[in-house]
Amino acid sequence: MRKKSIISTILFLAIAFIGCQKNNIQQSKNYENKSDVKIVKREKLKKCTKTEFYDGIGKEDWRELSIIQVTDKKITATISHYFLILGLQNGNYKIQKIVDLLPYKMNYYYSEESTEFYPSKNGEKYLIYNEYYTNKKNEGVHAKDNKNLKSILIDFNKDQVKYLKGNQFETIKKENGISQKYLAKTVKTPKKLKKYADKKGYVIGESVKYKKRTLCIMKKANEESLLKSKIYELNNGKIKRIFQFN
Repeated sequence: MRKKSIISTILFLAIAFIGCQKNNIQQSKNYENKSDVKIVKREKLKKCTKTEFYDGIGKEDWRELSIIQVTDKKITATISHYFLILGLQNGNYKIQKIVDLLPYKMNYYYSEESTEFYPSKNGEKYLIYNEYYTNKKNEGVHAKDNKNLKSILIDFNKDQVKYLKGNQFETIKKENGISQKYLAKTVKTPKKLKKYADKKGYVIGESVKYKKRTLCIMKKANEESLLKSKIYELNNGKIKRIFQFN
């Protein structure tokens, strides 16, 4: 009996030891995952005035207006090296906030060295980073291979930006409710919008879907200025212009 008791005790201790080891390993992994992205610093978000924005648009810039996200009350978009928050006012959208992405070095969203945008559900927060870049050795490096990846996390409610370092974003996305699924969904332009564009002499840039609404960017075929782009909406069979630059 005593021998069986000793064996049982040894087995119990062995199982307990293995369990502790697994738990410690798991905790270590969790710690490593959380520390993969480090907050380097925090600072107040640098916003532009409308005057600075209109003066700063490059005459030879080819980065046209592009819709990033649509919610019930606002549209987030990019144009040139600017990030725009368009707010709904009396059925139309007006510029509410402007962020120059150039100082943050996050302005490659239309080139091979593309910048990625990941929003929260209502667009209060944005994780932004360059998916691909060319290093000093002229080598192309993707974000997933860059452990020292630099990114920014913008909080529009607090007008704050966090500078991040690292490429494991799972914890950051979860903590801030950020997901790729909240990006605007690009769709084929409906025939009704195509006919409207042809009739008015517009060239269609892109179309996105949000609930029952289809938003479409259009510009006159002979217009070179980026600021001539307009956003039209198809909703319940009716077409309406909902945004244009002043």
